[in-house]
Amino acid sequence: MMMAVFFLLGGGLASFALWLAQTYINGASWLRARSRCPHCGKNLCAYDMIPVFSYLLLRGKCRHCGKQISAVHLMTESLCGLLSAAIYACFGMSSATIILLLLLLFLFTISLVDCYSTLLPDVMLLPAFLIFPPLFVFCDFLSAGDALTGFLTALGSSAGLRSAFFLLRRKEGLGLGDVKLFALAGALCGWQLLPLIFFLSAGLALLALVGLLATGRMDSRAIWRCRFPFGPFIAASLVSVFLLRQVSAQALFL
Repeated sequence: MMMAVFFLLGGGLASFALWLAQTYINGASWLRARSRCPHCGKNLCAYDMIPVFSYLLLRGKCRHCGKQISAVHLMTESLCGLLSAAIYACFGMSSATIILLLLLLFLFTISLVDCYSTLLPDVMLLPAFLIFPPLFVFCDFLSAGDALTGFLTALGSSAGLRSAFFLLRRKEGLGLGDVKLFALAGALCGWQLLPLIFFLSAGLALLALVGLLATGRMDSRAIWRCRFPFGPFIAASLVSVFLLRQVSAQALFL
């Protein structure tokens, strides 16, 4: 029963993340913006925004104009719901669960902003450095020393990689927002897991590029010219590595 509750809660967080991302990209006020149909502009009611179920019941269409709503909504809500249920399975009803759900909301929001605009805004990233590392230390996920070492190691290595790529190609290969997100990942997981986060995020991004090339959505001749959002893959790797570490720790304990 609680797993279903947390699945719906996670879906609600994803829906909220989509609203936050779209509101930021459109330059609207977060205090005044309402959830609207992207086609007809009609305000959506509460029963139109029940995670996953509303999309399925309406067959992915707007109740007012009948036009198709992007499947990104369904995929985002389902994925966030599953991750929320996994967090509950690992940590139960605890302060750690609340903190990780807030982190999930943050990561989904900046990932969506990056997908839509290929930017990771400082207005979202910088406050996260003041909020999440202290909370992770408070929950004993890692020590303050590991958090600081992880932050410095991730910041130095990703900034070095960015500089090296620029020297070789004379163009930006890793954005400053990606460097900052790597630094945040290091501050949350410690330096020990940084290599795994780095290679996993690079591997996921490579798979996505191969998929885009195979389906014809990207021209191989333009691969070095296009701006590719890397933030979602860093975020996915951070969540995956963190949850896998917790599952491994529980398995060893048992």
